[in-house]
Amino acid sequence: MDLEISIQKALKFLNQKKFDDALNILQDFKQEDHRILFIRGTIYLAQKKMDLAEKNLLASSKINNKNFSTFYNLGIMYDNKGEDKFAIDNFIKAVKINGHLDSMCEIGKIYLRQNNYEEAKKYFEEVLKKDVYNRRVNIMFGNLYLKMNDHTRGWGHIYKATGLIRFSDNGVEIVE
Repeated sequence: MDLEISIQKALKFLNQKKFDDALNILQDFKQEDHRILFIRGTIYLAQKKMDLAEKNLLASSKINNKNFSTFYNLGIMYDNKGEDKFAIDNFIKAVKINGHLDSMCEIGKIYLRQNNYEEAKKYFEEVLKKDVYNRRVNIMFGNLYLKMNDHTRGWGHIYKATGLIRFSDNGVEIVE
C-alpha cells in the first residue's frame, strides 16, 4: 500500500480512537518516516504506553524538528511521567516553533502545580494576550489567584471562563 494513503488511513483510525487498526496499517512500513513515528508515538501516548510513546516521538523529533505537535506530545508524556523539567523543555520547543498556546498553558499548569506562581502567571498572561477568553487558562489563572488569596481576580478569571457565579449557603456555585 502507498505510504501517503496508509498515513491518511492511520490518521482516520487515530481520530476514531481505533488505535490497533491504525498501528496495523503502519506496521508494514519499515522505513523510519517521521509521520509514522509521530502517529505511533501519539497512539502509544493515548494508550499510556509511555516507553513506546517516548521512543517513537523522540525518533520522530530527530528526523523532523519542526513539528510542534511532536514536542507537545513529548511534553504531555513527560508531564504524565512526572518529569517536569523535560515536559517544560518540550513545551518550550513547541512554543518556539509556532507560539503554540496549549503548550504555554501546560507550562503554566506545571508551574502552578509547583506553587511557582510568578512563572505560572507569566505563561497564563501570554496565552490571555492572544486569547482573552481561553477557558482553560482562565480557570487555572483564577485558581492561582485564589491560592494567593486574591479572590477578586480569582473569581474574575473563573467568571470569564464559565459564566455567572452565584454565592449561596452551599458556597460558590457556577451557573453556566
